[in-house]
Amino acid sequence: MKAIGIVASSRKLGNSEIIAKEILANLPDDIEKELIRLTDLTIKQCNACYACLPRDKSCVLEDDLSYFLAKLK
Repeated sequence: MKAIGIVASSRKLGNSEIIAKEILANLPDDIEKELIRLTDLTIKQCNACYACLPRDKSCVLEDDLSYFLAKLK
C-alpha cells in the first residue's frame, strides 16, 4: 500500500506540512510513504490546444503535471 501527503502551502515547514508529515510518520511501517509539495512542482496553465484529448496522447506542455498525476494513480 502507498500513501501520499500533498502539501499546497507555499510556506515551508508550515502547519500544513507539519501535520502531513506527522500523519505519514504515524502510518504503519509497511506502507510506502511520500510527501509532495505542490509549490516545488512546475505546473503550467492549460492553453486549450486539445492535444491531450485522444486517450493515447498526453499534454504537450512540458511541466510536472504528468509526474503528479502518475503519483495520484
